[in-house]
Amino acid sequence: MGAESMSKSLLKQRSLMRAQMNSLGPILQGSITSMAVRCGNPNCRCAKGEKHRSICLSYRRDGKTRMFYLGHALFPKAQEWLHNYRQLLCIIRKLTDINVALLKNERMRIRRAARARRKARTKR
Repeated sequence: MGAESMSKSLLKQRSLMRAQMNSLGPILQGSITSMAVRCGNPNCRCAKGEKHRSICLSYRRDGKTRMFYLGHALFPKAQEWLHNYRQLLCIIRKLTDINVALLKNERMRIRRAARARRKARTKR
């Protein structure tokens, strides 16, 4: 496969990756954690040691870890958005590989052109 056809193939792959990226939907960076908590009610089961499960989103902002209570209702939505974020990272890695390959092809094209100019000058 020639350098030009390889570049066209890479550009097509890059275009497909961008389309995938645009179709992802909402993204969310962080992780879902489950914590055992006490509610404070002295008559509750958690006062006797059987704690409640609390589902939270953990994320970092400005160097600090923050927690956001999700509950069972928002858990599936947050899970989907976190999955979209992981897919986005995968697409970004693939795009990086494609762009590096395109830069390498461009560098080879520039080197070949420079060699051809030098060779043409020496023939004169």
